[in-house]
Amino acid sequence: SEELRGKSQELNKYNEKLETLLTEIDNKNKSLKNILQIIEELKKIENELRNKEEELKTYIEEKRVRYQKLGLNIEEILSFSFKIDLISSKLEDEKSTKDKIEKSLNELNQERHEIETKLKELSQQLTEPQKKYQKYLDDLRNWENKKNQIIGDERTFDTLKWYENELKYVEEELEHEISN
Repeated sequence: SEELRGKSQELNKYNEKLETLLTEIDNKNKSLKNILQIIEELKKIENELRNKEEELKTYIEEKRVRYQKLGLNIEEILSFSFKIDLISSKLEDEKSTKDKIEKSLNELNQERHEIETKLKELSQQLTEPQKKYQKYLDDLRNWENKKNQIIGDERTFDTLKWYENELKYVEEELEHEISN
């Protein structure tokens, strides 16, 4: 009937919106995962530099008398500068980016929930064959999303493509780097 055809078209429209939204959510999740890796790496670098700075300060203090006995000023001989504030600033920028991504993800997930609710309402008004077809489409979409999360890409940590890329690096490039 005309009414069912209209509901089916509306259902298709919402399914397309949901597909677009899920792709956007997936992209945001990848960005979030990558930014979390960057933040973790920046924290490690910041700690390493702070430790190295303390190590050098301790060395200067421990050797000061030795240099003075020889008429030398250790501060004139050995000077260093750590600009850890540059790392800290970059870290804050990345945290701000992370917060924006998380906020955007929350909004997208809210929109997703609204669309899924509307889809459930519409699918309840369908005939039994249309409901089965709608369930098939939902299951297919869920399967595709899970598949894409597992396969991922070379830049997304903890995905199949990322591990394949790491393995390729280990097998083909690492040995060459070590030998040089």
